Amino acid sequence: MKLVTIALLAFLVQPGFASETVKGAKKDLEVFKQDMAVELKEVEKKLEVLSVKAAKKSDKAYTETVKDLTEKREKLRKELNTLEADSKGKWKKAKSDIASSLNSLNEKIQKALKD
Repeated sequence: MKLVTIALLAFLVQPGFASETVKGAKKDLEVFKQDMAVELKEVEKKLEVLSVKAAKKSDKAYTETVKDLTEKREKLRKELNTLEADSKGKWKKAKSDIASSLNSLNEKIQKALKD
């Protein structure tokens, strides 16, 4: 009887636990999206500064760099907008990939701003 009760409790508790896990992942996703949106706004401001510098310098290579960085920003924005918390493993990888890409983009922008 105890074994049946334990098995029944385990069966009943799991769906609730899974539901909470999904809710937690969705909340984490929304917080991540908000944080990345703020970061992308900062990137946008820096890209505007770079665009002005490129126009003043009339340097084709510099202009191409700004164009490339702008395209990367747009790609990140699209990835962020389509991101969903499908599964824990996919979500963690996607979160890590987007954060890494944004960091890389920021580093390239900082380097270009120094030129």
